[in-house]
Formats: sequence, C-alpha cells, structure tokens
Amino acid sequence: MSFPEGRRRTAPNGALPFRCYDRPMVALLLAFASGIAVCDAWPDHILEAILAGFAAGAWMAYGLFRGRPLAFSPLAVFAALGYLAIQPWASASFPESHFLHRIAETPGTIVGTVTDTDETVHGRTRLRLKLDQVNDHAVSGNIRLTVEGDCPLVSGDRIRFFAKLYPVRTHHNPGGFDVARSLRFSGIDGTAFVRPEAVSLEASHPPILARMLQKDRGLLAARMDEADGSADARGILKAVLLGIRNGVSPETTDYFARTGLGHLLAISGLHVGIVAASAYFVFYRLLAFVKPLLMRAWARKAAALLSLIPVAYYGLLSGMSPSTQRAILMVVLVVAGSLFERDHDGFNTLALAAWGILIVHPPALFAISFQLSFASVLAILAGMALVLPRMAKPLRWRDHLLLPILVSACATAGTLPLVMYHFQRVSLVSLAANACIVPIMSLLVIPVGLFGAALHFLHLPGVQWCFDLACGILDRVLDVVRWFAAIPSASIVTFKPTIVEIAWYAALCWMTARYIAVQSADETQTGGNSDHPIALCHDAGRFAIDPRTRWAWLLIAVIALADAGWWINERYWHPELRVSVLDVGQGLSILVEEPKGRVMLIDGGGLPDPSLFDVGKRIVTPALCAKKILSLDRVVLTHPDSDHLNGLLYILKHFAIREVWTNGRPIDEPNYREFLQILRERSIPLIEGDAIPRHIWEAGLQLSLLHPEAAFAPPLNPKKRRDTNNFSLVISLRMGEIGFLFPADIEAPAETWLLEHGPGRLKSTVLVAPHHGSKTSSTPAFIDAVRPDVVIFSAGNNRFIPHPDVLARYRQAGCRLVSTAQAGAVSMTTDGRRLFLSVFKPDSLNEEIAIDGDI
Repeated sequence: MSFPEGRRRTAPNGALPFRCYDRPMVALLLAFASGIAVCDAWPDHILEAILAGFAAGAWMAYGLFRGRPLAFSPLAVFAALGYLAIQPWASASFPESHFLHRIAETPGTIVGTVTDTDETVHGRTRLRLKLDQVNDHAVSGNIRLTVEGDCPLVSGDRIRFFAKLYPVRTHHNPGGFDVARSLRFSGIDGTAFVRPEAVSLEASHPPILARMLQKDRGLLAARMDEADGSADARGILKAVLLGIRNGVSPETTDYFARTGLGHLLAISGLHVGIVAASAYFVFYRLLAFVKPLLMRAWARKAAALLSLIPVAYYGLLSGMSPSTQRAILMVVLVVAGSLFERDHDGFNTLALAAWGILIVHPPALFAISFQLSFASVLAILAGMALVLPRMAKPLRWRDHLLLPILVSACATAGTLPLVMYHFQRVSLVSLAANACIVPIMSLLVIPVGLFGAALHFLHLPGVQWCFDLACGILDRVLDVVRWFAAIPSASIVTFKPTIVEIAWYAALCWMTARYIAVQSADETQTGGNSDHPIALCHDAGRFAIDPRTRWAWLLIAVIALADAGWWINERYWHPELRVSVLDVGQGLSILVEEPKGRVMLIDGGGLPDPSLFDVGKRIVTPALCAKKILSLDRVVLTHPDSDHLNGLLYILKHFAIREVWTNGRPIDEPNYREFLQILRERSIPLIEGDAIPRHIWEAGLQLSLLHPEAAFAPPLNPKKRRDTNNFSLVISLRMGEIGFLFPADIEAPAETWLLEHGPGRLKSTVLVAPHHGSKTSSTPAFIDAVRPDVVIFSAGNNRFIPHPDVLARYRQAGCRLVSTAQAGAVSMTTDGRRLFLSVFKPDSLNEEIAIDGDI
C-alpha cells in the first residue's frame, strides 16, 4: 500500500507497523459508518449515544490539553455522531400529522406534490409524492405513487386523486431484501396505485432547473431514438449517457448481468472523468489567450474551476446516481487540491467523497449502488498501489494492455462478496468479457456519445452522425456480449455470504495486500542484494513475518475453518427435519430440508406477470442461498397456477435440479410452456401424475402422495374455465410422531374425496391451509379429520384470504393459527418427537412454540 513520504516506518524485520491515522479521513469515516450500522441494528438509544459521545469527546479534549497522543477517543466521537445522524431514518415513531395515522380512512381523496419521477418500466410510472391532504385533513409524509402507463407529471406538479393508501409491505424471509427499510431510508412510508385518468392536475410549479433538465433529457433522448441502429443499441446509448434504462430490453439486461457487464449500463466515474477532462482541455485552451491569467499562472486553476460547471450539470442531467455523486465529489476534491496546490492521496480523496454523501444522507451507506461503487474504486486504488510500483518506468506496451485487465480484476475481486450478498449470482466470464468490452465502451462509445451530446448543446452539426456511429459500435458490442452470455455456465448462482464472511474476506484481502507491500518495501531496501541484513531474514525464500502478523493469519484461518464446519453441519449433517413456509405473498412455496442434506422445494409462488416482480428471483433464491442451498433433490409443482408456478421458472434455470414432479395435467399458458421448455433444455427428469411414487421412505421420513388419484373426477363448475385446484398434488410428510400435510389449493370436492378414501391418512400436527384459507376449502369435516395443532396460512394482504369463516372454524377446533402475511416465513424443526416453530418476523409471536407429538 502507498504511504506518504517521510511517514513510512519499518520494523527491524521489515514489517510496516499499523498506523490508524496515516489516512485520518479513512479512519474517521469507518468510525462514522460503524455508528450508522449500529443504529440500524439497535435504534432509539439516543441518550446512550449522546453520553458515549460526550465521554469520548471529554477524554479527547483532555488528551489535547495534556499533549497526549489521541488513540480511540476520536473514533468513538465519530461513531456516536454516526449513530445520531441516521436516527431520524431508523426510528419507527412518526409525528401525529403523519399520513400513517389516517391510513385507515382511505380509500379517499388524496392531494400531494410530485417531488421526483422515475422512468416508465413495464407500463408503469413511479412517482415520489409529498402528501398534503387526506380527505381534507392536513398530513405529512411521502409515498410512492404508481401510475399505470406513461405519466406526463413532473416535479412540482400538485395533483389530486382517489386511492387507497398502504403501508410498505416487506416479504420477511431468510436472506430477503427489506423493501420497507429501503424505502424508509429514502423517506417513503407508504404506497398507492392509480390509473392516469383518475389523476387531476391542480397546479404546476416545477423548479426552473428541473424543467431545463427534463427538456434537455427529452431532446437528447429523442435524437438518440433517431439514430441508425437496433432498438437495444439505442436503449443502451440512452442508459450509458442519460441514465434512462427503460429502452433496454429485459433480455439484454440479463445478457449484461450474465457476463458481469451490468455496471456498463449505469453512469459511472468514467463518464464524469471524460466530461471533466474534456471541459478542462477546452477551457484551458480558451483561457490561454487571456495574458493576465497566464502571467499569474492562473489559467490552469481557472480552467479546473470552470470545468466543474459542465460536470455538475451532466451529473444532474444523468440522474445523480451514487456512483455519479462519488465521481463528482472526487473531481471537486481534486480541483480543490489543485487550487490550493496540495497533492491528494487517492484513499483520502475517496473517503472525503464518501463523507460528502453520508453527511447529506446517512442511509446511503446501505444503498447497493453506494457500496458497489466505493468498494470497486477502493479495490482499484489498492490494486494499482501494489502493481504500478512493480512495473517498469516508463510503462511498456505490454503494461498498457495489461492495466485494463488488472483494473477489471481488482474491481471484480473488491466487489465479489457484495455481489454475492446482494444478487447471489456471479459471472465466470466477467474478467474476459470486461477485458473485451470495457475498452470499446471507454474509448469509443462513451466519448463519441458525449461528443455528440456536446454538439447538441452547442447547436453544431454532426450530432446525428455521432449517435449513429455509437449505435453501430454498440450493435457489434451486443453481438460479443450475446456470445459470452451463451457460454454454458457463464453465470452461476452462489451462496449468500454472512456479514462475518464478508468481514473475513475483507481481512484476507487487507492482509494479503499488506504482505505484498512488505515484500515490496524489503525489495526496495535490499536493492536485490542477497547479503543485505534484511535479506538475511529470508527463510527458504520466504520473508520474515512479525508475531502479530502470524497471529492475524492464524485467526483468519481459524475463522474460515470454523465457518466452513458450521455450514457443512447445517447443510449436510443435521439430524432433524426442517420445514419452512416462505412468505411469498398470495402464493405458496415450501422448503423441506430432510436429515442429512436432501432438499425438496414445493412450489415457488409467483405473480401473474413475473416481469413486474419475479418471486423466484427476489424471494425464493435469496432464501435458498442464505441457507447455502445451491442444488435441489426434488422440485414439486403441485398445479400450474401462476401463484405456484411462476416463481419456479428462475429456480429451474439457475439451480441444479435432480427431478421435478407435476400432477400431469398441463395447461396451454405461456409460462407453463416455458416451464416445460426449461426442463427440456436442461435435461431435468420430469415425473408426472401416476408415475410419481405413492410412498417414499428416506432419512427416517415417510413421504406420501395422497392426491390426485386416477379415479378422481370433481363435478364441473360452469363458472370456471378449467379446474386446476382440485387436481393439486397433496403431500404428507411424517417423521416419528410429527406429521405435516401440504394440500396446496384443493377445494371442497378434493377434500371430500380424501375423506372418502382413507381419512386416517390425513391426521397431521401441522397443516398448511388449503387454498391459502379460501372459503372454498377447509370444510369442517376436513378439519376434523386432520386435527392439526398448527395451521399455517400462506397469504398476502388480502382481507378475504384467509376468510373469516375459515379462521373461525380452525379456532373452534383449537388450532394455533399463523399467517405469513403477519409473521413472515414460518420455520419448523422436529426430531420426530417435538416440534419447534419460529417466525422470521419476531414481533408477531411472543415466544417460540414447542409442541409434543401425539400421533
């Protein structure tokens, strides 16, 4: 790692000592961020934070007064400040005027002012709305308003509409993304949905800058839409220059994700750097004609200062994403350093840029884009600090070719655990794809596109030629991206690392970088002389390591072994049966972990249109990856309704599957045809209907298929186009004295059939309520035959499901009722004698339920 000249000290054995304040902004930033993270985990301890910060500040003042070196007191002060900074966002309390106190009064008439707009995606436009009134009552707070179709509204528009307000709903599952937390950090506490004809515009007072930006974005986007190229090429050009991504098809987005090139579809520091460098060059050439500035050596400083104007405007024009904010702040710091003639350290500059964002908006620390942006730049700075000193000066042509690959490798390594944590997906062709595509985008597409945009603003000819050329290059780039994406296993699903594992990886990278820095320092001091005293410390070609470093390496190894052993036991050696009913909203997905590691997934939930929200990708996959499950022994599709099928499509594409069960009654729907196509392409065995074994004994379990049988024929319902529910696969699972019954969506006819053909088979300790608790199921006779101790309802926020009459029947039977809508994912563990039940949302139950088996 690089150290400021004159401050580097070397221990007798050549090791570099740890100095906390070598880069003070980095150390204080880490303390501030730690305080933010602690407040997120344990909010509302304001008094304790104030007292701790005051005590640390007093100790720091005492140390300054006595002239003693400061140790950890400044870090404690900044940690307390970080805790207090994010408290307004982390607190769950709301003022009396907040709209959440009147949410029960809706649907009603709502008045608010648009403060921000998003692109129209999948036929829907999302707006950020500051509420003013609910049913003529003055309120405060912000909501996310979704408008179906294109929406001409802009920031500053005051609108009136009639709608129902909802608090933000989060699916509570292992490894899941907390939507409510994310929106709360952005100041949004509710949602609403309207059709465009229901919205009336009362007044329009958009800010002048917002109006200018919208006009310029619209004109530039229109010129790009006229470019000669494919629709995907035009969409990518708008994405990389203006941050408008609704023109990029989902297929193309997936291609870029599979090849590890998704970062190219966003505005990054590269764009800002090109704008800054170009603006500086133009301004300096113009100011060179002003002799007073040249005589006072002010031309360069003035050019650097003026270049901030186009940089800031481009940042606003492109949407000011976190990566853009970071890049602009770094440009500002570099310009400030040049004005005051100060050298800048890359790590301190990066830390200052992070400070600028976190001071304005502390919750930005938890934004995925913030984390990936700063992690990638930090890794590049660290990697280049290690690599560049070892290269020949001046750089050879081979080094110039190698540097882009090294930069890509550093960014990939630095962001790897974060990518695994947030996306559970890693590209195996990322390094090669980036080496091929990034130079083309950096040296051709983006400069040509930005030059065309500059010509547009200056009203000069050649705009369309630039955009045509950029789109032509992008079409060739797309061909290469599709080729990389077509490589088998170009992208794989990975496990989701824990916070401890991410910290372990960071410590490993830091220790490795430090060791390389020590080697470089030794080589510099010895000058290659084997008789040098430091060289004599070498043992069999290895550099001597101080005892603290040895203990650090040992600690890292012990943590790795302990973590691996824990997860191997959790995944493959556990002796108990585990059943999890996932919170997938209005749908069903059940994860069964058998003793010794076999895994079965029953249904995958899903929405009618997976493009709006893919339950398999966003809910089921993170839950599996958080448990380190990357392969499934058995996937069961009980019946092909969308709320059971659509979530399985992503699972079948990306996980290793041994076999799939279905009821053998196909339907002529696009998603079911895609389901069959995936099975054919991946050669996954499909076992249907009567071919499914009726009884399986494995790992101390008895798995029984109870329904449907060949003779089953329910009465026709003229109101239904087809009957898929009553042909659902009904599965019974028993371990010792504990039984589980999974009846999927069967209704009264199927329940009657089961009662007539062996009611004794139905007795179970746990029942997942048939058809989510709908009034068409859970007949009194069926409940009496099952006699469950616990009934679990897999349902969403639907006031009719579970139906009140059904709830009353189960309560009358003395059952304990748990709903995923309120409790989140429900996890059950049994050794065959006792059943332990817990929920993912802990405040929904007072304590863990323990039930003795009685079967």
